[in-house]
Amino acid sequence: MTDAQSSISFLEGFLSLAKRIEQNSLAVYSLRFDSLIFGSWILVAGTRKNRAQVTWDGKDFVLTCAVSSFQNASSHPIWRPAGSQATTPGDDVGMFAAAEQLIYRALGA
Repeated sequence: MTDAQSSISFLEGFLSLAKRIEQNSLAVYSLRFDSLIFGSWILVAGTRKNRAQVTWDGKDFVLTCAVSSFQNASSHPIWRPAGSQATTPGDDVGMFAAAEQLIYRALGA
């Protein structure tokens, strides 16, 4: 798979995740994808007041989740650990499904 194909595959998987969490009134607030750092990424999703940050370590194939509350738009997050899960190399569908479940658990959704 080329770098371009890999990036497109990630974005398509991410779009599907964003659509699924939207059905539970959750939104994506930020996304950082580093294709040259083993495809690692950081996603922040939730509500305006409560958000989960999911980080995927593309080298070790581990998802970690943290949660924070926000008083207003200028609040700086204080992330608290909320769980982690190992993923199977090459299983992007499973990775996004696991990320979704970590978000729901962290936010009680």
